[in-house]
Formats: sequence, C-alpha cells, structure tokens
Amino acid sequence: MAQIIAVLTGDVVGSRDLGADGLDRLFAALEAAVSEMAGWPGQTDKPPFARYRGDGWQLALNNPALALRATLVARGAVKAADKRFDTRIGVGIGPASVQDINEIGQASGVPFEAAGKALDDLSGPIRFGYRSDNRYPEHDNLLDACLALADACSADWTQAQAEVMSRFLLDSGLTHKAIGESLNPPISQQTVWRHFHAARGPALELAINRVETNWKTA
Repeated sequence: MAQIIAVLTGDVVGSRDLGADGLDRLFAALEAAVSEMAGWPGQTDKPPFARYRGDGWQLALNNPALALRATLVARGAVKAADKRFDTRIGVGIGPASVQDINEIGQASGVPFEAAGKALDDLSGPIRFGYRSDNRYPEHDNLLDACLALADACSADWTQAQAEVMSRFLLDSGLTHKAIGESLNPPISQQTVWRHFHAARGPALELAINRVETNWKTA
C-alpha cells in the first residue's frame, strides 16, 4: 500500500576536492544527523538513508511535512563538520510503497524521480530544489518558495552557526542553554543566541512552522 512520503536526494558540492577521507567524514556527519531524526513526528525509527555513486545520497521521510526541516538539518550537519563541506539537495514528494522506501538508493517511483529531477535541475549557486506530482498545489508553492529562501539564508552559515542550527532543528524543544551545553566544547547561552540570530534562525523557524502546519491541514 502506497503512502505519501518525502524523498531528499543529494550530492556533495566540490566532492573531487575533498578526497576519500573528506567524503567519509562528510557522510559520517550526515548519517549521524539522520539517526537523530528517529522520533520525529511520524518517524518511529531512523529514516531510510543510503549513500550511492560515491558522492550521492538519499533519505526518505514518512512525514512529508518535515522535508524543509530535514533539508536544513542535512546542510547544517555537513557544514558543522567542516567549513569546506556543502551539499545540493533535491526534494520530491509523492506516493511510494513500503518496498520502495526500504530499498532506498535503488527505488523508483514518483517521489524518488521527482527528487532526482529537482537535483538535476539545480544550477549555479542554487543548492535546494523541489518537485512533486502536484497532489497538493497550494502546499507545493509554499514549500518551493520556503526551500529557495532557506537555501539563501543558510548558504553562508559558519561552522558554529551550522552546529547551533542543526541542534535546534533536530530538537526544537531544546532551549538555547541546553543547546550550548550539548556542544563540544560547550558554549554559553548568549553565544548560542548570537549564532542562532546570525544564521537567520527566527526567519527559518517561522518558515518551517508554516510548512509543517500547512501539511497538517492538507
């Protein structure tokens, strides 16, 4: 039986310059972030994740409302690991079977093809893209616009900003004090606040909340 899911298909920016060790570190950071998505609404276990073609990757989310949040977490995780790291991400939403979800990295179907097309269509400095089967046109327009703005807001995140934003987006219930205490080395609540605002955190938080609320009423 098919369900509506979100698929993120990505590749590494400038992968040839990172070497095998750099790529391995990038993917370790990305997979660690994906592991922490377990427990998100609609996501009991770690979401299916696969690395393929050397510098490519794919992630499936049972709850499509979380696509924008997950896209920013993915970018934040890799940027926090190394200032040289970044990833392009195509997002696709549509129906998929349990078998397709479990065979991520090899699966075909609407959301997988849409995500791949969104990634292929990226050009120049644009890093995030979106495609769907137009099942929810009003939502599609909102998510498409919010992804473009999220890309622009997060493009120049520093490592420190990316680390703070990743922690916040993985668990938005954390206070700034708790985020600071969770980092290694720990930083003060005031420093977290400064990084959060410099990373356009308030605007991104509002966009994410609007997308997630919109999906709940779709």
